[in-house]
Amino acid sequence: NWIINVDVDEYIVTKKNIKKTIREEILSSFNSFDCIKIPWVMMSSNNRKKNPKNLLEENIYRWNHNLRHFSHEFKFRCRYREIECKTIFKPSVFNDIDDHMPLIANIESPLYTESINIKPTDSTMFYQGLREKDIKNGYLLCYHYRIISEENNLEKLTNNIWYVGRKYTLSDLNDSDYAEVRDFTMASK
Repeated sequence: NWIINVDVDEYIVTKKNIKKTIREEILSSFNSFDCIKIPWVMMSSNNRKKNPKNLLEENIYRWNHNLRHFSHEFKFRCRYREIECKTIFKPSVFNDIDDHMPLIANIESPLYTESINIKPTDSTMFYQGLREKDIKNGYLLCYHYRIISEENNLEKLTNNIWYVGRKYTLSDLNDSDYAEVRDFTMASK
């Protein structure tokens, strides 16, 4: 009945009701909606040089989402005002999907909600103003491990067509690695 749309470096997790599974949270809190928008929580490598043996247990630092983070590169921009979401959605309601959101609904007015306060929202891929209180109390969050280690960054710059084509540098990636908050959410799950 539901599809979770995430990349290999993104992990959706229950937070407010941490002992619930994703399935249990969907059925108890979100079942009346068609699409759940789940904001990213930007994780950090904390200047780790080598890839961790266990990503979720060892990479426990992340951005402080109460702070602004500036970058000259759009991909690594500040997400203080708005941050990307990943989705869980009903495939019976949508005919297509992109990287973040389902597209082209086959019903007139699909119901979108955000996963922090379970409030109706729009069909854009952004959550407005994610803050630390939201991360602490949100129902569902998407932990995004874009920066894992310097070793992983070098692999991206060599092997990932998207990074190579845009001529990103190691400095671009390292400069967006903000290890400001220790967060054991994924390690404890």
